[in-house]
Amino acid sequence: MATQPQIATEEFGPQEQVNVLLKEYDTLRAEIIARTNNCYQLCAAAAAALAWLTGRANEWTLWALYAFLFLISAGVAFALYRDINALCSRVSTIEKGYQSSERRQRIIGVGDSVGRRLG
Repeated sequence: MATQPQIATEEFGPQEQVNVLLKEYDTLRAEIIARTNNCYQLCAAAAAALAWLTGRANEWTLWALYAFLFLISAGVAFALYRDINALCSRVSTIEKGYQSSERRQRIIGVGDSVGRRLG
């Protein structure tokens, strides 16, 4: 996966940096939820296909179709799993960066109006 773009900190003040990170954090969380829902939908569709196939006569073409669909579903599920893990990793990085900057701001006494928005 490509490296994450870095925000040019010279262009933004502390408040703007926090706002950008909060927006990215919210977007990533929404994406994680959407991809998790996609995975649940894929599992439901696979279960429905299995139920339909087991109710059919023993036709080898249907079972071959089911095997093909299973392989496609497994590939999609793997891609969803990989993407969710990458998104979670980025969310974790944002949280760690925010916590360290919040500690730093408390030490020097600035940023109290910004604090506690993520936590």
